[in-house]
Amino acid sequence: MTQGSSSPRGWEHYWRASAQAGSFAAGGVSHPAASAFWANCIEQQFITPGDRLLELAAGDGDVSRRIHASLGDSLDYCAVDYSVHALDNLRNALPGATVVAADVARLPLRQGSFDTAVSQFGVEYAGVDAIVGLTDYLADNATLCLLMHCEASSICLDNQHSLQVLDGFVASGFIESALDMFSAARRALATGQSAGYQASAARLAAVLQQVDALCMRHAGCSAARTIAQITDDVVRLHDRLEYQDIGAIMDWLQRHRAELAPYRERFETMTGAALSPDTFSHCCSEFEKQGFELRLQAPLQAEPAARPVGYALVATRQ
Repeated sequence: MTQGSSSPRGWEHYWRASAQAGSFAAGGVSHPAASAFWANCIEQQFITPGDRLLELAAGDGDVSRRIHASLGDSLDYCAVDYSVHALDNLRNALPGATVVAADVARLPLRQGSFDTAVSQFGVEYAGVDAIVGLTDYLADNATLCLLMHCEASSICLDNQHSLQVLDGFVASGFIESALDMFSAARRALATGQSAGYQASAARLAAVLQQVDALCMRHAGCSAARTIAQITDDVVRLHDRLEYQDIGAIMDWLQRHRAELAPYRERFETMTGAALSPDTFSHCCSEFEKQGFELRLQAPLQAEPAARPVGYALVATRQ
């Protein structure tokens, strides 16, 4: 992972799209193994009532909400994220939480003021120095509970397939072909002259076959599911063309075209943020040097033979 590898643009767009139920809001990181990790942290009392809890790169507060579901208002919740849209979602879910819009690499917080720091696939985007520097904000006897992306994870494999799908989808010109077809259809409906529409529909059908084959080659990955839904929607709208507002359809397609770049950037930054084994080991060593006992430092496995979901780290200050 490179220092400070993350660009926030794709994730800011993600949270804005989530609030608007956009097509490219799909694909956020969620896994049953992550839920089990946080449940275990609570069960093992790494997170306890009365803690001043700091969630870093919180998004809409998934971790804080999990903890709140078990421990309620017995903790003092503070969440930091770059995206104000994400923090708006968090504030709606946890009205009592303190929210701070900031870069995790430059936290505007008082040092030594938290008993517990948590992050789920977030703090590593800010770089190694930001991960190790979390200790500055923790009090005596504090605890770190972190889930972080790792290079060999199932998430990174999904990212790699998703990037191939998105690059192939853009190269296919599907959206441009669909816009051309719907434009020609509008002219045909207005004039009764259908030759141009028939030609553009045939071109789109050929492109659709390419995109379907692309999604099949990478079946199951996040982007393949999203792109397949978009192409299915285009086919459905075309099949009932006489009942549609073609102008609204074209606006919808143009929004999708604008969303593609930040959607791709999310997968790219997730891949870039993933820790190598050496980098993870370095972070663990740095925590030990700062007086932390490592309670857990291992790949998080969903199943024994499966790819890991990420790296799990729990450390307590002595």
